[in-house]
Amino acid sequence: GGLADGTTGGVYASWPRQRHVHDPSRDVPAGVTGVVSCLVNASDSLPRYCEQYESVWAAAAANSAAQPSPRMLNTRIASAPSAREVLRLHAEFGSTFNEVHLSTSWRRLSRLATAPERRLFQREPALLAPLRLQTTGSLLLLRRRWGARAVASTAHSLAKLSLHGESWEELWRGITLAIPPLLSSFTAQALANTAWAYSRTGRASPPLLHALASEATPRLAEFKPQELASLAWSFTACCRSASAASWCSDRHLPSMAALFRALSEAAPPRLGEFAPQGLA
Repeated sequence: GGLADGTTGGVYASWPRQRHVHDPSRDVPAGVTGVVSCLVNASDSLPRYCEQYESVWAAAAANSAAQPSPRMLNTRIASAPSAREVLRLHAEFGSTFNEVHLSTSWRRLSRLATAPERRLFQREPALLAPLRLQTTGSLLLLRRRWGARAVASTAHSLAKLSLHGESWEELWRGITLAIPPLLSSFTAQALANTAWAYSRTGRASPPLLHALASEATPRLAEFKPQELASLAWSFTACCRSASAASWCSDRHLPSMAALFRALSEAAPPRLGEFAPQGLA
């Protein structure tokens, strides 16, 4: 259906109004990296990249010589000067995006998006629908291609952008399914960022908490002070949520209790390295 608010103005007000036919059968890619449909009745704020999404991809596929190499494309995404440029690159080259390009796009968006843009993304999920659907399909259908860094970075970026809720359920499900087999490859920073992402969005579940806690506990020596502080805050926040509180006791989730005991032993000798925020 159409977007709820067609009068957003501001950030993307100069981008032209377009109406597009949405083909539900193409919401999730059938084993390929592209998703090319936008929603019907798009408002003024829908980015221009929706205007010719399918024709751009068709032309790109027919002229592969015009495509930058995967490494060069990722460099262009990582150095994009604005959120709008990230989305423009996805419109132009999205048919060739792999999991690294997708992860880099979300990370760059989380760093570049202004406060008004973030509110717009949250209010109108259709703005990011092509990138969201492609990432979802890749995670659900091509999960083995995703590495630990890409999965953790995508979760962290989505949380920073506060992108959660009904429109984002399938993408978060894909991320959650991808995490367990990769945990042993997660760096300390990835573990801390992932715990923060799930606590920030209120999506933590007992199985996920158990897996993260079990992996992090014997590796606390690898964590920087900021990462220790983030880990402590994240698991405390998860345990305070109504959905997970009953699982955070010694009886129900021993791994959680073991993590807090290990944190209480690992942190004191390093308190002098903590920033004020970490101490708080």
